[in-house]
Amino acid sequence: MKNFIDLNIKYLYEKNKLTQNEFGALFELNNGVIGTYVRGKTNPQVETMQKICNHFNLTLDDFVNKNLRTLHIENAWNDTTDYVKEPVALRGNEAIMQKTIDTQEQMIEMLQAEVRRLKGNQDYNSKTA
Repeated sequence: MKNFIDLNIKYLYEKNKLTQNEFGALFELNNGVIGTYVRGKTNPQVETMQKICNHFNLTLDDFVNKNLRTLHIENAWNDTTDYVKEPVALRGNEAIMQKTIDTQEQMIEMLQAEVRRLKGNQDYNSKTA
């Protein structure tokens, strides 16, 4: 029987602007596990699906048997609120999320420094040409 678990996991992490690893960390899953779900190689354990549904305020039936992306589009056309609610509190994963935020902020600073460096080289190259 066809299910929509793989599509719905991908939809949930994309909609919430999370990487697969960030999504997995919310549910204490190892790196790469979400990829196996998205590719349809394996399905999450029932307990994991319950955690996902609880986190995003979904029913297990909807998560397994309905395409959430399609439901979201239908609900938007019906002028209702988003089907997928904002995630509930991080429930103990604050440290993981804060580390992710800190790492992303460091990456932004490094990229901004590199842009400034490259712009400096560009100015230098245009003066010597």
